Amino acid sequence: MLPPLAIPSDASLIGITATEQNLRRASTRVRAYTKQQISAGTSLITGYGTAIALPQRPTRSVQSVTDRDGYDVSWELDGNMLSTRRGGYLTIAYSHGFEIIPDEIVELVCTIASRLGNIDPSAAAGVQQESGGNESVGFGFDSYNAITELATGEKRVLDRLFPKLASTVVLRP
Repeated sequence: MLPPLAIPSDASLIGITATEQNLRRASTRVRAYTKQQISAGTSLITGYGTAIALPQRPTRSVQSVTDRDGYDVSWELDGNMLSTRRGGYLTIAYSHGFEIIPDEIVELVCTIASRLGNIDPSAAAGVQQESGGNESVGFGFDSYNAITELATGEKRVLDRLFPKLASTVVLRP
């Protein structure tokens, strides 16, 4: 299990309350949406071709690139793009993610966790509007959606921080 991307003291530093459990839930949602581990780690992947986009970002270092027979292959790294002169199936061992989670991600995870701890029971039940006397409360689609996933604004921030990678499909006759 990966550690949460923020801890309760991070939340209190920005003036909100979030439990360890909700910080774990918020971290899981952020990781699932971005398809990124975000925190520091290592991966062993198999890629095909002479240019391979390493899926976990940011790439910190590449430990090894070997061909199917286990021989070392020379390579160059530009961002998360690994290039070789030799194509084919390659096994790549690399380090990725942040040693220290950026403040913007920590703050986002804390606000999501806080929201998870303060969900209005009516909104959770699917109520779109409540009225009582002269007062009326409406829950928009994004409010209801944010109960089980991320809100639109949160997705926008994550899309900026982790732009979607182009994907290539290799068809062979």
